[in-house]
Amino acid sequence: MKKLIATIALATITQAAMAIPSWIGVYGAYQRHDGDNPGTFTVLMNEDYSELHAKVGIKVGEGAWEEHWMTHTGNVDGNSIWEYAPGAAFPGGATVEYYFHGWDDFGGNTWDSDWGNNYSFVAQDNGGSIVFDGGIEVSDRLSDICADNGSAYVVTGGSNELSLTVRSLDTGNWSTPVVIDSGEWFNSGQVAANGDDILVVHSAFSNSTAYTSADGGLSFSAPSVLPFGNIQDITAFGADGFALLYATRSQSYTPPHSAALYVVTSADNGASWSSPILLEENTSSNFFAYFEGEIGSNDDGLFVGYTYMEADSRGFGDADFKVAQSTDGASWGITELGTIEFPRMNTVRMAFLVAESDVFMASSFNGVYSQESWLGNPVVWRYDGGNWPETLVPGNGEAAEIELSKGPSGEIIFFLAGTWTLEPGYFVSNNGGASYGSKTLIPVPAVLANSTRIMESFGSQDAVNVLWLGFTDDYQQKVIWQTGTAGSSAPIEWVGNTYNWPANGEIDAGDNLWINTHTHPIGAAVSVKVVYSTDDVNWNSAEMVLGGQDGDSDWWHVNLGSFAPGTTVRYAVLAVDGVGDDHWDSNNGQDYYATVNAGTAVQWVGNVYHWPWDGEIDAGEDLWVNADVWPAGAAVASYVIYTDDGANWYSEPMFADGLNGNNEWWHANLGSFGSGTHVEYVVLVQDGVGQDHWASNSGANYHAWVN
Repeated sequence: MKKLIATIALATITQAAMAIPSWIGVYGAYQRHDGDNPGTFTVLMNEDYSELHAKVGIKVGEGAWEEHWMTHTGNVDGNSIWEYAPGAAFPGGATVEYYFHGWDDFGGNTWDSDWGNNYSFVAQDNGGSIVFDGGIEVSDRLSDICADNGSAYVVTGGSNELSLTVRSLDTGNWSTPVVIDSGEWFNSGQVAANGDDILVVHSAFSNSTAYTSADGGLSFSAPSVLPFGNIQDITAFGADGFALLYATRSQSYTPPHSAALYVVTSADNGASWSSPILLEENTSSNFFAYFEGEIGSNDDGLFVGYTYMEADSRGFGDADFKVAQSTDGASWGITELGTIEFPRMNTVRMAFLVAESDVFMASSFNGVYSQESWLGNPVVWRYDGGNWPETLVPGNGEAAEIELSKGPSGEIIFFLAGTWTLEPGYFVSNNGGASYGSKTLIPVPAVLANSTRIMESFGSQDAVNVLWLGFTDDYQQKVIWQTGTAGSSAPIEWVGNTYNWPANGEIDAGDNLWINTHTHPIGAAVSVKVVYSTDDVNWNSAEMVLGGQDGDSDWWHVNLGSFAPGTTVRYAVLAVDGVGDDHWDSNNGQDYYATVNAGTAVQWVGNVYHWPWDGEIDAGEDLWVNADVWPAGAAVASYVIYTDDGANWYSEPMFADGLNGNNEWWHANLGSFGSGTHVEYVVLVQDGVGQDHWASNSGANYHAWVN
């Protein structure tokens, strides 16, 4: 009978809390869409219970309307919060229309559609701009380059000399070249750096020669012969490790052709090497069959991106794209990304980027003999926790070479190098590779006039570096190094419309204080920060985030968090543009001020209980904790502090949900527990004058037992 009575009581309480939702929308700092591409859609409803649901309807350009389920992500002021984040970006420049629909299982419906007009925004182009310098001459015989610990290591080769030069990426200074070896033809050196340990490998057809340095390239060991031919790439990994990727192929001119791809590793900085590990081997009856690959490493281990290509005697063929991954260099797992067919007398180019936690694989056609209409978009696959989503880069895929690089602000940059007629350019992604902006042309270094191509690119701390290979007017081969920095080259014309939210007079203790500002023109500001103080002595700064566009200006905002009652926050805004100039908005030298209200003190916390009652709590059933606070409106935050094992304590926020007589009623759902669990808890309430108030059952704490 008690259980029946308890159930009826619960039904009464639940029904009282489950009024039909009558309001849907946003207020305060909440935005229906955050301005990013694709960004996040957010809406609030004035009820919060398990039978409540929400969807967002989205229409892109002239496409069809599609509804998407939204996820319940929290509660604020008793309102439920719902969010939806699309899995792929919208096309840059497309008009996106949307509305929200909320309902419950009892027949209640509510819409937020701008009074039937629908909301809309123009999707950002996720690209960006890189400003390149004029370039400097490196060498006419550059073989390879790598970067590590703020330096770039450049290997050059010639008819009788193999050398290493180090360039500081911080100062741009170059070291004196160190001659590694001499006396033969050196034209295919490769380099990898692991702190002060440097490995240089010179590849030949049947075997290769390795040279190691333990002092950052100041001196090198005697050469050691490696029984590996056609070394395609080398990399450093771990504390003392280097890895080689090499391929073999049959040398006959008639099919069948065999080809294989191997990895070998060294755990002692190149002094000794493991036995070769076979990644893949194929035999083909086609006219051409071979592997092409690159190897890289980050904290997740070693990665090999490679393609296996076959083509018949007419030049038609296909390329399989795959990535192999290993944590130790001994055992490997292989993921197939896709297959690309190429038309007659063409090949497919590949690029591979391993940087920090990022791994990217890219492909594009070398379409010298094709019409552009025959060719598809370049493709970039990105590593996403074991998945490899595919992104199409705008435009057709004609390229002599392609490169991937991580830009100075974390951008992913796809370089498409030209042939004799194609203008070289790059595509930038500012959302981790989810989409790429339109093509931007690269100014070819003036000294190069003929047959130019990009041969290398890599990112450093504050720049992206590009190495060009080409010929001068008198057909002298040159290698030119260009450095590019991020951002617009346009100056900021003004920064203003600065304000805080909530507005003065409405800022209570516990409220998050948001600072907002605007810069003009769109895209001119590279960074914006707010500089603030609470005592006019100690000053802090916080980077502001681009929230979207407001008319013809960029809107920036940042959450400074909450402050104690009576606090005055003094602040000004600093914006920096693409040409490096500072622009301040300091309210004409007077600064801006945001003052937190003095607040109200809590006088009493009580009527603490849990539901279901003891004896009625079953395993898997949600446990609710309730408390009353007086006077109403005085509490700014409340928490249940609890343990379910007597050793580890947890905190769960409580939410205000109306009045219980003259008191304000707060509650929290602790979730479910296993059979026999003993839950011990207390309640903490914080008020508007900065005081903590505990309800602890006179020091004995409160207790709940699960059946």
